[in-house]
Amino acid sequence: MVAKLELANVSDAVVLKALSMEAFTPDFEQYGGFPPGVDDIDWHLDQIKTEHYYKIFYNDELAGEF
Repeated sequence: MVAKLELANVSDAVVLKALSMEAFTPDFEQYGGFPPGVDDIDWHLDQIKTEHYYKIFYNDELAGEF
């Protein structure tokens, strides 16, 4: 079992948005909304361009982001 981090790039934004929304669906169901930005593709693009936005891989499969 191997975990690794990789910087996200602009071409990852759509997949990372979908992954984030899936991960935060229980929050949406419980509180009626997602955390700020999670459901906005522009937020993900801005994070990729201006922050350190990483993809998390587990056994070579995309498992999350931060």
